[in-house]
Amino acid sequence: MQRAGVPVVTIDRRVQDFTGDTVTVDNPMVGRLAAEHLLEEGCRQPAVVSGPATVSSTRDRQQEFCRVFAEAGLPIPPGRLLHQDLRARNAESAVVGLLRSHPEIDAIFSTNGPLTSSTFLALRDEGRLIPGEVALVGVDDDHWTRMVTPQVSVVAQPINQLGAWAGQLLTARARNQELEHARVMLDPVLQVRGSSLRSR
Repeated sequence: MQRAGVPVVTIDRRVQDFTGDTVTVDNPMVGRLAAEHLLEEGCRQPAVVSGPATVSSTRDRQQEFCRVFAEAGLPIPPGRLLHQDLRARNAESAVVGLLRSHPEIDAIFSTNGPLTSSTFLALRDEGRLIPGEVALVGVDDDHWTRMVTPQVSVVAQPINQLGAWAGQLLTARARNQELEHARVMLDPVLQVRGSSLRSR
């Protein structure tokens, strides 16, 4: 598309060898916000439920989450890192298996919206109290996260800003404006709700 002169903007993740305009969220910051919050709430045995490690956003969120816990003297063993295909229908059962294999888990960070819903259902089906037994922090402020009890803490992405920046860049390119390739990175926001408040 670039060779054909079609304006292209990538959103949400890095694409290898792509040199055009990119609009992303600070994905390491997503993992850092979740980890720091769970540490403050007294969580010491977290697990991570994430998508394929080949996806840059997933990889960056998990790596930074693990780094923060490791620096706190609480490294997360590989057995508590669950990688799940985003489209898989068995995500819920995979989380159930994780919980049964590692009963010490006291918190879960799920790195995207669909996996957060699967994790919530798995915790409920296993009878694990949220947040009393297992705290939960997800990513993406989907409507359902405020429709359940407890409401789910999430690291929210600025969806409207992502779209607005992408639209502005595409419009500028379509008008043949001479601009350097843009690398826009936006900050996520931690929305603390009942699913992670263990210390109150």
